[in-house]
Amino acid sequence: MTKDSKPLKTGPDGHRLSVIVPTLNEAACIGTVLDGLLETGGFEELLVVDGGSDDGTQAIVEERGVQLLRQSRPGFGPGLYEAFETATGDLLCIVDADGSHNWQDLPRMRATINDGYDYVLASRYCGQFKYRGIGRWPWSTSNDDTLLHEFGNLSIVFLAKLLHGYPLSDVMMGLQMWRRSIFDVIQLEEESQAFEAEFKLRVHHAGFKMAELSSVEHPRIGGEAKLNAWTDGLATARVLFREWKRSGWRRGPKSR
Repeated sequence: MTKDSKPLKTGPDGHRLSVIVPTLNEAACIGTVLDGLLETGGFEELLVVDGGSDDGTQAIVEERGVQLLRQSRPGFGPGLYEAFETATGDLLCIVDADGSHNWQDLPRMRATINDGYDYVLASRYCGQFKYRGIGRWPWSTSNDDTLLHEFGNLSIVFLAKLLHGYPLSDVMMGLQMWRRSIFDVIQLEEESQAFEAEFKLRVHHAGFKMAELSSVEHPRIGGEAKLNAWTDGLATARVLFREWKRSGWRRGPKSR
């Protein structure tokens, strides 16, 4: 902070929460998501990181006066890494641009951080038991998952628990909030959608205090899904085995 700069605004809890929204051709939905976030509030900074949209997404963001970061390198991971560097909050949160994340859960997530947790996940797989049909996960709260995606996601969760002793019910869900200080301990490198698995597993193995809340996953408002069930599923499985080896074949976190 320079001599003449003003102190950054913080909330009543003393934290500054930066909400990051990654975009790539999300014109059909980004306006609704940003309007919902701005109406709900509960954060001190809203930042959109765009991967080179050519459908008017960037103009929609700028029309609302929201900070726009045009990432310098393509890819999901590189965009997020640039956003983490640009964001000014000591708390960070990712919200998807397609409208599937329930941004109204942000106050609950922030309250959980204030209860002493380092990382909070809004999970679509830890709701109340409800019969949803043959072959469907009865604890799911997702209104967006296809049968294939649900089976693939839960298979990844099972593997993460088997290899890593992973404590949460979702690996691929992106609605998450954490303390920036986590980055003082862990480093990230994954550039694909498997970033989600790498991040969560490294937080777990580093011994940080993790929590999850049940959250409804809404049907996407618009835009094309960026996650491919086969290629990204295989990439995530690769990360699970790589991180298992990296941890010394250890299932649980190391002592901190």
